[in-house]
Amino acid sequence: MLRTLFSWLLTGGAAFALAACCGSVACDKQDDYADALFFKFNLDTASTQGFARKDIDTVYLKRYTKPTNPAVKKAVETIQFLRTQRQDSLAIVLNNNTPFTTANNLKLDGYEYALFVVHRVIGSKPDTVRYTINNIQLKGSYQGDGCCTYWVNQNKSAQISQTKTYGVPTNTITFEFRPNGQTQRRVYTLNRY
Repeated sequence: MLRTLFSWLLTGGAAFALAACCGSVACDKQDDYADALFFKFNLDTASTQGFARKDIDTVYLKRYTKPTNPAVKKAVETIQFLRTQRQDSLAIVLNNNTPFTTANNLKLDGYEYALFVVHRVIGSKPDTVRYTINNIQLKGSYQGDGCCTYWVNQNKSAQISQTKTYGVPTNTITFEFRPNGQTQRRVYTLNRY
């Protein structure tokens, strides 16, 4: 009886010591933006595809859940970005928990997104440009050394469609945000058409 109690105490003590050792190790290899998609607006006003700064002061982003059952209505969440002139050149980041919070244990690829650029002119209908972001593909694996385990993304891509005022999608492309394990972040430039 005493031997069994001693064995349990010894095993529990060893497990506690190992957990304490791993708990004190900083895991700084984790890339919080491993799965993130980055978008910026073309601000070249000399080009026909560039946005004027006043056109992108209000941007809406909608997130739609991919329905697993066609009878279930898609859940929709909306965020409005009010962008000051200093923020115009900053990228809009879509990540697993930015700008929307994680829900139902779904990652970025469990949703479809729509980015709306609405330019309101007094006395007329607003000019709306819509970008649909879907077919998001994330490929990666967990890696670790000792007590530290972290997610490494090897490839990420998304299909991006541009639509003007809810018309027929134009200029649908598939963009590789991180092709074949490339470590440098790529930013997709949103053009006016």
